[in-house]
Amino acid sequence: MKTAMLMLSRTCATCLLGAILLSAMQAKEYDKAPKWYMHYKQDNAYFYGNGEGRDRESSKQKALNDLASSILVHVKSKTTLSTKLENNHITTKNAQNIELNTDSLALFNAEVVRQGMSKNGLYYTILKLNKQKFLNDLERRYLALRAQLAPLLPKSCQGVFLKEASKMQKIFEKLEPMQSILSAFDKAVSPLERYQKVYLDNTPKPKVRLSFSNGVDEEIKEAIYSSYMRLMQESNEPHLYSLQTTIYTQNGGDYIGVNLVVKDCQDKVILTKNLQVEQDNRGDAIEAIKAEVFKSLRDYRNSDGQGNSDIDSKDNAIEF
Repeated sequence: MKTAMLMLSRTCATCLLGAILLSAMQAKEYDKAPKWYMHYKQDNAYFYGNGEGRDRESSKQKALNDLASSILVHVKSKTTLSTKLENNHITTKNAQNIELNTDSLALFNAEVVRQGMSKNGLYYTILKLNKQKFLNDLERRYLALRAQLAPLLPKSCQGVFLKEASKMQKIFEKLEPMQSILSAFDKAVSPLERYQKVYLDNTPKPKVRLSFSNGVDEEIKEAIYSSYMRLMQESNEPHLYSLQTTIYTQNGGDYIGVNLVVKDCQDKVILTKNLQVEQDNRGDAIEAIKAEVFKSLRDYRNSDGQGNSDIDSKDNAIEF
């Protein structure tokens, strides 16, 4: 009797263990991604991205991120190796820019290879992107953007002015990641060296040749000069932009007028400003014209229009 009970107990234990193992195997099988997702055969002519999510859209977005990551991993490894010896600082900056500009990659041509839901209730997506089309589209965008640099740096100029420097910076922030991507995939691109050199030579502030009309009031001149130095640096180097300043006063200095003329290195006028202030006393007038000059040039730097389109800030509130 005892022997029979022992055998029955062992049989039940074996059955229970078998049931547990079967259940674990079924659960494992249940959690698996679909075979088509796990074993998709890739074509070397394409970039690929895989993603899973609670719905179709989230799985597709993850696949896009995976596709972008696969491109960027390749680019960053190539970029580090190719530019580290030249300028480690620029290499680091490029890597950061590439990371931040993932959204600017031309991924809108990515195709859905397959998308579906598995037994576990998750959606799975495979995307592909034609490598040659991607690189050709990126090259076209690069060349169109690079063409915007030429008007900002006239031939033979070794300097830039406020708005030109600001625009260059914004263009470089878009161009440099594109250049790194194209170069990493052995796509020859037009160089940026001339523009980069001039831009870097004029950082953190543009170099400008300054001149004041003869016989100006020294106290007013110093006040205006201090406003200039907040935005630019004075230099006597050749082939730079120039800023000519004429100062005139009335009523012992209660009224102050300033005329600014900015020319590029080819002596072409790019900006003129005629600013006036009038206060109850000379000291307040000097502080007011100092603030007005700074605001006028700062607004020019931040504007997108032509040089004289934002003329005459006399009617604008001054924040200083």
